[in-house]
Amino acid sequence: MFLNTQTDFANALPVEMAALMRPADTKLSGFVTGTKVETAFGWRAVETLTRGDAVHTLDGGLRVAQQVNRRTLSVDRALHVPGGVLGNCADMVLMPGQSVLIETDLAEGAFGAPMVLVPAAALAGFRGISWVSLAHRNTKALEVIELGFAEEEVVFAESGVLLGCYGAEADTGKRSYYKHLTLDQGQALIGLLIHGSPFDLAA
Repeated sequence: MFLNTQTDFANALPVEMAALMRPADTKLSGFVTGTKVETAFGWRAVETLTRGDAVHTLDGGLRVAQQVNRRTLSVDRALHVPGGVLGNCADMVLMPGQSVLIETDLAEGAFGAPMVLVPAAALAGFRGISWVSLAHRNTKALEVIELGFAEEEVVFAESGVLLGCYGAEADTGKRSYYKHLTLDQGQALIGLLIHGSPFDLAA
């Protein structure tokens, strides 16, 4: 019932109450303009890609982008990822619903797969990843790029981050090679990682 010592809360992380009061919109996905992805011609900003460009993927090698969709979204907040946290070479911004691949034995034990895709919103609070308000912008409009392939793929971004991309075929989701976690499942998994369980991010 009582704490054993006065320092039992020493490793507790601050909680952003404002973020907890607003549900994360996991439908907001895509790569924020400026995000660099690895292509057949080196690292390129995602907004410079066009349909037919070849992009390096985790399991399939070079794959041709069959769709490059540009959307302008009205966004209040996004996830700021400090450089190095997910293997990224520089600070980056992720949309709340953008899927991120994580590899950990904990996922295999809980979900039957060592590599899982979690919505970026689930990463808030992990290794300095935090919500950033976009209220300071002159407009809340944010351009994002969605890459589509013949099948679901995971691509390399900002050197080491692995981000999920949808398959162009309508039924690809039914044949997903990766386990997709819900926001609640992702937050539960990240909570275990935050509290000191060993893990490796796929690279």
